[in-house]
Amino acid sequence: MKTLIEVHREGTYFVAVDLLTNVADQGSSEEEAIKNLKKGLEEHYQILVELTPHDHKLANSRKNPFKRAFFFY
Repeated sequence: MKTLIEVHREGTYFVAVDLLTNVADQGSSEEEAIKNLKKGLEEHYQILVELTPHDHKLANSRKNPFKRAFFFY
């Protein structure tokens, strides 16, 4: 999965925002903010999968589609 993220500083923290989903997370460094955002996005998409009706087929049937995710900023 590819996405676009923006990283900016707010006070003493760095904030990483996924520009496609508007999911955001923070960290004490850029790297930590990005790492936290990746985890947040995994949880975000997992919830969407869980909310999908059971009779609806999903395009990606891999167990964890986020293992090969690419993030750009």
